[in-house]
Amino acid sequence: MARKSFASLILLLVLLATASASLTEVRQDFLNQTATFAPTSVMTAPTADGSYLVTVYLDQSAGGTVAATIGWTDENGNQQTFPVLGGSACFAVRLKANTSLTVATTGTVSGSYNLLSLAWASGTRS
Repeated sequence: MARKSFASLILLLVLLATASASLTEVRQDFLNQTATFAPTSVMTAPTADGSYLVTVYLDQSAGGTVAATIGWTDENGNQQTFPVLGGSACFAVRLKANTSLTVATTGTVSGSYNLLSLAWASGTRS
């Protein structure tokens, strides 16, 4: 059994080493924000429909009630939103070509807040 597992591991490592897939990261940070903001693009719009893994982290001073909303247009042309009420969130989106992922904030700011957004796409972006 150990020999079969070892052979499977070697095969997996060879496949990973020879794979030609790539991973594209898009990052937009909004640091030390003292006011909420309207929908803002966090990436250049891709020229083809694509799947993205999106991570958002919201850190705010005590007493703040800031919430973030991630917005996008799916491959069917429907507007989609995902709320982030604090802390972090990770979710998948299917983004329509020539549209962009956006982020907006609402609520009450107490002091300042940081909003970090990351999106990853596999393959190449056109």
